[in-house]
Amino acid sequence: MHYAYMHRDFTNTGEPESFHYLLPIDSDDVLGMIFGEQGYAYPEFWRKSFLRNGPEGFYIWFDPSHEEQLTEDEAIAADLLNKLRAFKESGSADPDAVRRLLEELDETRKKDDK
Repeated sequence: MHYAYMHRDFTNTGEPESFHYLLPIDSDDVLGMIFGEQGYAYPEFWRKSFLRNGPEGFYIWFDPSHEEQLTEDEAIAADLLNKLRAFKESGSADPDAVRRLLEELDETRKKDDK
Protein backbone atom coordinates (compact mmCIF):
# COMPACT_ATOMS: atom_id res chain seq x y z
CA MET A 1 0.00 0.00 0.00
CA HIS A 2 1.28 3.45 -0.82
CA TYR A 3 0.53 5.98 1.92
CA ALA A 4 1.55 9.60 1.45
CA TYR A 5 1.03 12.84 3.28
CA MET A 6 2.15 16.44 2.95
CA HIS A 7 3.45 18.47 5.86
CA ARG A 8 4.05 22.22 6.11
CA ASP A 9 6.46 23.43 8.75
CA PHE A 10 5.26 26.97 9.40
CA THR A 11 7.92 27.51 12.04
CA ASN A 12 10.45 27.29 9.19
CA THR A 13 9.77 28.17 5.54
CA GLY A 14 6.21 26.85 5.27
CA GLU A 15 7.13 24.97 2.12
CA PRO A 16 5.30 21.64 1.72
CA GLU A 17 7.24 18.44 2.40
CA SER A 18 5.98 15.11 1.09
CA PHE A 19 6.43 11.85 2.95
CA HIS A 20 5.75 8.43 1.43
CA TYR A 21 5.34 4.98 3.00
CA LEU A 22 5.28 1.66 1.17
CA LEU A 23 3.49 -0.78 3.49
CA PRO A 24 3.32 -4.55 2.97
CA ILE A 25 -0.22 -5.94 2.82
CA ASP A 26 -1.32 -9.57 2.65
CA SER A 27 -3.66 -10.46 -0.21
CA ASP A 28 -6.48 -11.33 2.23
CA ASP A 29 -6.15 -7.87 3.77
CA VAL A 30 -6.42 -6.25 0.34
CA LEU A 31 -9.66 -8.12 -0.36
CA GLY A 32 -11.01 -7.15 3.06
CA MET A 33 -10.29 -3.48 2.36
CA ILE A 34 -11.78 -3.60 -1.15
CA PHE A 35 -15.04 -5.09 0.10
CA GLY A 36 -15.17 -2.76 3.11
CA GLU A 37 -14.90 -5.55 5.67
CA GLN A 38 -11.59 -4.39 7.08
CA GLY A 39 -9.94 -1.08 7.75
CA TYR A 40 -6.25 -0.28 7.70
CA ALA A 41 -5.75 2.00 10.69
CA TYR A 42 -2.61 3.14 12.44
CA PRO A 43 -1.06 1.59 14.57
CA GLU A 44 -2.85 -1.79 14.47
CA PHE A 45 -1.88 -2.60 10.88
CA TRP A 46 1.53 -0.92 10.83
CA ARG A 47 3.42 -3.62 12.73
CA LYS A 48 5.53 -5.05 9.86
CA SER A 49 8.72 -3.51 8.50
CA PHE A 50 8.05 -1.01 5.74
CA LEU A 51 9.80 1.48 3.48
CA ARG A 52 9.50 5.18 4.19
CA ASN A 53 11.09 8.32 2.87
CA GLY A 54 11.37 11.98 3.68
CA PRO A 55 11.88 15.22 1.81
CA GLU A 56 15.25 13.96 0.53
CA GLY A 57 13.39 11.42 -1.62
CA PHE A 58 15.19 8.14 -0.86
CA TYR A 59 13.55 5.21 0.92
CA ILE A 60 14.81 3.46 4.06
CA TRP A 61 13.50 0.44 5.93
CA PHE A 62 11.69 1.13 9.18
CA ASP A 63 10.98 -1.61 11.71
CA PRO A 64 8.21 -0.59 14.14
CA SER A 65 8.59 -3.68 16.36
CA HIS A 66 10.90 -1.85 18.77
CA GLU A 67 8.08 0.60 19.53
CA GLU A 68 5.85 -2.22 20.78
CA GLN A 69 8.68 -3.60 22.94
CA LEU A 70 9.35 -0.13 24.33
CA THR A 71 5.69 0.21 25.36
CA GLU A 72 5.80 -3.17 27.12
CA ASP A 73 9.05 -2.27 28.88
CA GLU A 74 7.58 1.03 30.10
CA ALA A 75 4.55 -0.80 31.54
CA ILE A 76 6.80 -3.25 33.39
CA ALA A 77 8.93 -0.39 34.75
CA ALA A 78 5.84 1.48 35.97
CA ASP A 79 4.57 -1.66 37.71
CA LEU A 80 7.92 -2.18 39.45
CA LEU A 81 8.09 1.46 40.53
CA ASN A 82 4.59 1.26 42.00
CA LYS A 83 5.51 -1.86 43.99
CA LEU A 84 8.72 -0.27 45.27
CA ARG A 85 6.89 2.97 46.15
CA ALA A 86 4.24 1.02 48.07
CA PHE A 87 6.96 -0.88 49.92
CA LYS A 88 8.73 2.34 50.85
CA GLU A 89 5.48 3.97 52.01
CA SER A 90 4.65 0.96 54.19
CA GLY A 91 7.69 1.79 56.29
CA SER A 92 8.31 -1.87 57.09
CA ALA A 93 11.88 -2.87 56.28
CA ASP A 94 12.09 -6.05 58.32
CA PRO A 95 13.64 -9.12 56.63
CA ASP A 96 10.26 -10.80 56.06
CA ALA A 97 8.82 -7.74 54.28
CA VAL A 98 11.93 -7.45 52.11
CA ARG A 99 11.75 -11.16 51.24
CA ARG A 100 8.04 -10.82 50.29
CA LEU A 101 8.85 -7.81 48.10
CA LEU A 102 11.69 -9.64 46.35
CA GLU A 103 9.50 -12.70 45.80
CA GLU A 104 6.76 -10.52 44.34
CA LEU A 105 9.25 -8.80 42.03
CA ASP A 106 10.66 -12.17 41.01
CA GLU A 107 7.16 -13.45 40.19
CA THR A 108 6.54 -10.34 38.08
CA ARG A 109 9.78 -10.95 36.18
CA LYS A 110 8.94 -14.62 35.58
CA LYS A 111 5.46 -13.68 34.33
CA ASP A 112 6.93 -11.09 31.92
CA ASP A 113 9.50 -13.57 30.57
CA LYS A 114 6.76 -15.90 29.29
